[in-house]
Amino acid sequence: MTAEPWEHRVERLEGAYDRLDGRIDRLESKIDALGLRLDGRIDQLGGRMDQLGIQMIDLRRDQATQFRWVVGLIVISMLLPIARSFAPH
Repeated sequence: MTAEPWEHRVERLEGAYDRLDGRIDRLESKIDALGLRLDGRIDQLGGRMDQLGIQMIDLRRDQATQFRWVVGLIVISMLLPIARSFAPH
C-alpha cells in the first residue's frame, strides 16, 4: 500500500466538505420553502375558521328567529280558543 500524501487527503476532505455544505444548503432552502407553504396553509385555515364562525353566528340568529316564531304560534294557538270563548256568538 502506498501512503497518500497529506495534501491529497486534505483535498479529498475539502471536496467532501464542499459537497456536504451544498447538500445542507439545499436542505435548508427546502425546509424554508416548506415553512412558507405551511404558513400559507395556516393562514388559509385561519380564514376558513373565521368564515365558519360567521356562519355559526348567522345560524344561531336564524335559529333564534325560528324559535321565536314557533313560540309565538304556540301562544297564539293557545290564546285563540280562549278568545273565542269570550266572543259573543
